[in-house]
Amino acid sequence: MEHFVMDRQLRPLPQGACGELIICGAGVGRGYVKLPERTAASFFTFRGLPAYHSGDLVRLNANGEFDYYGRLDNQVKLRGLRIELDEIENVINEYPGVRLSKVIVRNNGTEDYLAGYWKLLRIAAFILTLWKTKPSGIAFTAPCQMKRRASPCRASSTTKATKMKRSGGRGGITATP
Repeated sequence: MEHFVMDRQLRPLPQGACGELIICGAGVGRGYVKLPERTAASFFTFRGLPAYHSGDLVRLNANGEFDYYGRLDNQVKLRGLRIELDEIENVINEYPGVRLSKVIVRNNGTEDYLAGYWKLLRIAAFILTLWKTKPSGIAFTAPCQMKRRASPCRASSTTKATKMKRSGGRGGITATP
């Protein structure tokens, strides 16, 4: 197995640069069962090897370890389950009167939980958009658009990263906080 840090155009990045972790080699699967669109988006060939978009935002440090900074997509791991926040948002957006929604992971001091926020439409003499609750983890970029906090790779250098070490043998990666 080989691991690369690449940019969005699938060009390998130099050591210290932040990008997506790409996993290549004979151990990479062939795709998702009965999900051809998802397979096409995640699996490809790089240098003649099967390759996989991990969706992990990483940086290769001077020690040859990957510093893990989070996900490029909206997938989170909560209580051992991988959750696609976009899928939850899509269900919320189907409710009558909901214009836009965002779901984020919050912490109440003892445990993480999902919190949903949504914009509602109220029709009177004119259309008025209201926030049910103003979320602190979401930035407003323009009318009808919301954005989660900026990526830690683009933030300050004091961001705590998880170290990911290349392990021998089967070519896996182990993470240590």
